[in-house]
Amino acid sequence: MKKDGGDYQLAVQIFNLQYPMFGVSMTSKIEIGWTLKRADNGAVVWQEAITTEHTTGGTEAFVGAERLKMSIAGAIRKNIATGLQKISALSL
Repeated sequence: MKKDGGDYQLAVQIFNLQYPMFGVSMTSKIEIGWTLKRADNGAVVWQEAITTEHTTGGTEAFVGAERLKMSIAGAIRKNIATGLQKISALSL
């Protein structure tokens, strides 16, 4: 039985987030667990923990808190891009 009309269900969960408390260049690292299951029987077709990082330099934003937000957002964007690339490469 399909849920919400889709053939697959995707679940993502943040496992770990590392970020600096201060600094000029801010590098954040995130680990997100990705699980893709068949909607009809719940069988896992792909599961992986993906770790990505992003550095925001001191010239990109004056305020440290803003650089921190930018570095976390960059790490998340890279993780999403990597996860979607891996899913698109699956033979489903």
